[in-house]
Amino acid sequence: MNKVILIGRVGNGPELYNSDNGKFAKCSLATSERYTKDGEKKEVTEWHNLVINGKLVEIFERYVGKGKQICVEGKLRYRKYTGKDNIERTIAEVMVNAVELLGSKEDTAHEPQPKQWQPNLKPLDDEPSAF
Repeated sequence: MNKVILIGRVGNGPELYNSDNGKFAKCSLATSERYTKDGEKKEVTEWHNLVINGKLVEIFERYVGKGKQICVEGKLRYRKYTGKDNIERTIAEVMVNAVELLGSKEDTAHEPQPKQWQPNLKPLDDEPSAF
């Protein structure tokens, strides 16, 4: 089974794209882990690449922005690409199929609430396709 669940803060607002398969979006998500080592508190932040398509693009477009705390569920995919320096690289991406908006009521008090969407992890009927 290939399943990823991440809770973190959005690093940049979603960038929207159009493809032959429809609209999709990309953004980054920062997750942090806190621990104590030798009596000193430490924090490690990891950055994750999210790919959003289908009906979730509208939710990300309207309600998810830089700094917003979210929980995403999806599948981990690896993609190869050739950079401007002509070197082939591999990137890991989370193909998001469910999202939950998190944070306190104060964080979302001034944001409009989606009409036909419940703020819980709800998988979509259609599975994200590769781009």
